[in-house]
Amino acid sequence: MENYLVSFRKYRPDTFSSVVGQAHITNTLSNAVKQNQLAHAFLFCGPRGVGKTTCARILAKAVNCLQITEQGDPCNHCSSCNSFNEGKSYTIHELDAASNNSVDDIRHLIEQIRYIPPEGAKAVYIIDEVHMLSAQAFNAFLKTLEEPPPYAIFILATTERHKILPTILSRCQKFDFRRIKIQDMADHLAEIARKEEVAFEMPALQLIAMKADGALRDALSLFDQIASFSNRNITFQATIENLNILDYEYYFKIVDAMISNDHSRALLIYDEILKKGFDGYNFVSGLVEHFRNLIVAKEPRTVELLQTSDNVKKQYLTVGNSIDGSLLLNAFQLTCDTEQKYKNSQNPNLLVELLLLKLVFLSEALQLASTHQLHPQDNSGNIPKKVEAPEVITTGAEKSISTSTPAPESVKTEFLNEKNQVKSNPTFGKTTSLNIPRSLEHLSESIETSQPANNEDSEPQPIEPNDFMPAYEKLLLHLESLGKSSLVAELGMKQFTISGGIWVQKVGSNLQKMQLEQEKQLLLNFIREQTYNFTMKLEIQLDENMAPAKANLPFSASDRLKFMAEQNPIVNLLVEKFNGQIHY
Repeated sequence: MENYLVSFRKYRPDTFSSVVGQAHITNTLSNAVKQNQLAHAFLFCGPRGVGKTTCARILAKAVNCLQITEQGDPCNHCSSCNSFNEGKSYTIHELDAASNNSVDDIRHLIEQIRYIPPEGAKAVYIIDEVHMLSAQAFNAFLKTLEEPPPYAIFILATTERHKILPTILSRCQKFDFRRIKIQDMADHLAEIARKEEVAFEMPALQLIAMKADGALRDALSLFDQIASFSNRNITFQATIENLNILDYEYYFKIVDAMISNDHSRALLIYDEILKKGFDGYNFVSGLVEHFRNLIVAKEPRTVELLQTSDNVKKQYLTVGNSIDGSLLLNAFQLTCDTEQKYKNSQNPNLLVELLLLKLVFLSEALQLASTHQLHPQDNSGNIPKKVEAPEVITTGAEKSISTSTPAPESVKTEFLNEKNQVKSNPTFGKTTSLNIPRSLEHLSESIETSQPANNEDSEPQPIEPNDFMPAYEKLLLHLESLGKSSLVAELGMKQFTISGGIWVQKVGSNLQKMQLEQEKQLLLNFIREQTYNFTMKLEIQLDENMAPAKANLPFSASDRLKFMAEQNPIVNLLVEKFNGQIHY
């Protein structure tokens, strides 16, 4: 059997022009070689598998190449290049700092530098994973790195630049390697597949590149793995199965169930995903990215930001433009919140199912909130019979789109039933119902864009005191649950009046007035939500008649004794009998 070489070794670049995705570095190095303007120390930084060590070896060969090309690349044919390719070079030395990180190892390297290479040659020292050197080893290396012999060049490579001493950094030319773009990696994999006579589908190679997370070495390893798994026919389906990646079609099905308000279908899709062995956290993380992609795809100019195939981009563009932007934004926020809570949840699968139910009824919740905003109530306390569909709630990224399509009768019926329930049922809001959009009222923190606007300039709608009082009692309970006992004490006196749509709260001191002014928006928002009167206003008035009477309290010791004696005559008897004095 022939000796098998994995792809990342077999197709390792041997010239600057063959390095993938690092043109900003390879162009600089090749020009420096052509112009013979090489620094004595280089530092290559960047994530794993992006070409740091490869570029270090190409630079080392180019420095001593006898027939360098016009592009500044090593020829790979001269005696110097051949000796390095065969591992027999006497002028290029590699040191792994991960296993040679002591002071003695660096001292041995310094002793080795004293040996002069053949005439006209440079001694190149490549130190990989240089951040693994100890502090003592760094300090021992400082002087040599600052003033090396004229024939010595140092190339340091690391994935963790922050661990290197600043004194080392200041002595090197620094080059930051980037993560390789997905399309660049996919094109490189396609070129290798053609050379290896491996059949492939381009979406499969793009998926491999995405899984590699910017590291070409990882992508080549996955390429070899899937080529073996699929019998040298790399298809999209084989890639998904081998890498255990959830197909994006599942996410499109979830969005479709959300649009059609089909909660049973959403739950069944999630159950199917679990039965295939996928983790719930991976599903939620993928759903977060899916909603992000749909938001990005709302605009054709930004669809190029999607790191996927052209066919999938078109699908994202079609689906994204068919969904309202505010619905996508709120769904994105809900999914992000679930992802954060997942690992701390005692029942994570139930948390994901709850997320799916929220997403399914999200459009109804937004529509109901918008209906409340436009038609809070009329003078008789009823909703107008003709309810127009609300103006689409939009983000800053898109324009509002108005429509005059009447809302379904079910929405009006649900809202009327809901308003009556608020008046008749003091425990309303503590229970949930699958068929009533009000079950999503706890999403108010997430659905920020759908909250009714506080129009301070509009004329307040009148409200009856009998309707206001239950909301006021709930407010006291709400403040007590928040730990605002001082507010509960002030408002518990119930010194208020209702004048039309203005709530006038009376206080007895400036301090109390200042405290209520600070919490004014909290109080007003709560009462508005409970009464569905979003134009109500709150005025805080100072009433001197409510101020506590100022008593003439005693201050000196004799005054206090006199005051105590007046309150209780037995005090004087005790003083006389025991001939005592009272000390304070």
